[in-house]
Amino acid sequence: MAEFLLEIGMEEIPARFLLDLSQQLEKRVADFLAEERLAYESLSAYATPRRLAVLVHGLAERSEDVSTKAKGPSLKIAKDAEGNWTKAALGFIKGQGASQEDVIVESIKGEDYIFVNKHLPGQAADQVLSGLNRVLEAMTFPVTMTWHDYEIPFIRPVHWIVALLDQELVPLEFVGVKSDRISRGHRFLGHDVTLAKATDYVEALREQHVLVDFEERRTNIRQQLADLASAQGWQVPVDEDLLEEVTAIVEWPTVFYGDFEEKYLKEATLLTKGLAASSGVAVGRIMFDAKRVKIREKTILVREETSPEDLQGMALAQGIITLKGGATSHGAVVARGMGKCCVTGCSEIKIDEINKTMTVGKYTLKEGDFISVSGHTGEIYLGKIPLKENSFSDELKEFVSWASKIKRMGVRMNADTPEDVEQGKAFGAQGIGLCRTEHMFFKKDKIWTIREFILSDRGEEKDKALEKLHNLQKEDFLNIFKILDGDEANIRLLDPPVHEFLPKTLEDKKKMAEILSISLEDIEKRIYRLKDENPMLGHRGCRLGVSYPELYRIQARAIVEAAYECEKKGIKVHPEIMIPFIMESKELAYLRKEIEEEIESFFKEVGATVEYKLGTMIEIPRACLLADEIAEYADFFSFGTNDLTQMSMGLSRDDSVKFLDDYREKGIWEGEPFYSIDTKAVTKLVEIGVKNGKTAKPNLQIGVCGEHGGDPKSIEFFEGQKFDYVSCSPFRVPTAILAAAQSYLKMKN
Repeated sequence: MAEFLLEIGMEEIPARFLLDLSQQLEKRVADFLAEERLAYESLSAYATPRRLAVLVHGLAERSEDVSTKAKGPSLKIAKDAEGNWTKAALGFIKGQGASQEDVIVESIKGEDYIFVNKHLPGQAADQVLSGLNRVLEAMTFPVTMTWHDYEIPFIRPVHWIVALLDQELVPLEFVGVKSDRISRGHRFLGHDVTLAKATDYVEALREQHVLVDFEERRTNIRQQLADLASAQGWQVPVDEDLLEEVTAIVEWPTVFYGDFEEKYLKEATLLTKGLAASSGVAVGRIMFDAKRVKIREKTILVREETSPEDLQGMALAQGIITLKGGATSHGAVVARGMGKCCVTGCSEIKIDEINKTMTVGKYTLKEGDFISVSGHTGEIYLGKIPLKENSFSDELKEFVSWASKIKRMGVRMNADTPEDVEQGKAFGAQGIGLCRTEHMFFKKDKIWTIREFILSDRGEEKDKALEKLHNLQKEDFLNIFKILDGDEANIRLLDPPVHEFLPKTLEDKKKMAEILSISLEDIEKRIYRLKDENPMLGHRGCRLGVSYPELYRIQARAIVEAAYECEKKGIKVHPEIMIPFIMESKELAYLRKEIEEEIESFFKEVGATVEYKLGTMIEIPRACLLADEIAEYADFFSFGTNDLTQMSMGLSRDDSVKFLDDYREKGIWEGEPFYSIDTKAVTKLVEIGVKNGKTAKPNLQIGVCGEHGGDPKSIEFFEGQKFDYVSCSPFRVPTAILAAAQSYLKMKN
């Protein structure tokens, strides 16, 4: 079996067409292979602004031999009165590439017809694939271009073609471009790359700062946004349509925010100053109409005041200025939710909407002029001011190291990938406080494995999916343990609201049906059976483990196997296996027994052991009240304060932003409960959980892995409760270290 890569490189494809074109190429290649009788196992489609690609897995070496019998006209039409072949018969015979000697006569329902036996021999795969240019010729587009003297229209001019069958180049030519093994990296960050074989494609391009997998780029952006929001204490609601558009216009996503360079501020012209309503800085062209803001433009939206009708433009703008309003105005609240800089109450600005100008003192600026806005200070400057690069300076590193020596509590990181771990360690984190194993499957190439498990029936189907899951998880843990090199690693077993992993599009459902070798109708039925009316309170966390104990057993086995292999290489490992969403001690008792049996079975196989801990996440109010019973089966507690806040307050962390500002305006509520822990009720539940847990087990290790673990005010509370550690996103680690040191000194004094 072989692997085949086809990549079409071209000028930037319009974002709105990219996914549709990728799916079209995938389907046309699949149809081509079917027509040519060339079998394969699966297809992977890739798309970036500069390329469309298909990777064919498990391709047969030859197309299938086929013997067919072609039916012609009836005998009475095929022969004339003298018994000679008619023009109709001769035309049919010629059209089949046969001779008169190949003709046979068979009867159908009492009438004779002529037939020709045909044998179509198979061809070598490279011969078949050399005809793929007709796939490209058949592509259809919403808009097209022609260039040079070529008459074949295409979405954008083609600049390169890669066609590799394993290590061999497949000769293709389309619009004057011949196939090669040279692909192109990022336009600015990468270089051309010569591919030795087809399977090198994804990783070779990654090294040249191109993520060819659309879903991986989308997930990467989403995670970067979440990390930045967590680090800054922002809420960044994700507009899915906007996310898809951004994914389609970048090859190497980088989410960032910034500040202005101090040296340039000294010479900058200050236009005015308003209220700093949402942190961050932005540079862009003035735009007065929200409906005219475009994704590709660096725009500052200037409005007298914003309204819900302006939301799309606000989402696309780099910054927002309003002449009216304060810290709780519509513009301010929405900007904070989006993570965009905003300045409100700029009463000195006068807008002339007819002439598309704004006047500030002696300056009159027209739409399209550049301004610079600081959401940190509320200052608005004339023209473009260079942005400061964010960095973890040597001075800050030294300061954080001093704080690390003073603090009592450990500071760990929430990390799911080797990249996260490296980032967290660079900022001073000591170990992982939360590794969310479900996040490891969000990449396109891995998500099918978890889908296969979820949608499989018990028995052989489930076992097959489990084996794949085990292998992927083990590899993930090995990579993380190597980087940690002796630091603790708290690994949460799967806790996915199942709906997040189920296939949603028709194409994905069809692919899932193919993987499981069942009908599309059966897939639809299985998806329906798994649907939760309230997913966040449904079949998730330990409830999956109770229904499918083999799932948690295999995850635990992957953890200890990876730990064992690391220790054989001299790498010390301290794994902590965490069972989520426990509400009852019997749940934990049952799952602990299942997991320990699996681990002991592995220890017997290798004749060695690995030290590990097994504990639980305390995130349900009932678990706090029954923590003494639960502690009997736990080596540690980790408080998941996000869910604990959500369930104890009856607030959705996703939806509360829509109305909480009304509560603040009316004096009903202060603060943001998902950023800084609620001190009236949620802290009481935590106190009860800590007290009950330590009553049953005085040496019980206790940590926190919710977002409150990076908030200074919340950290002070955790210090008062003598938590062993807090855990937060990598970018919040320095803040957490400083807050932990400060809280300790405050408590000490």
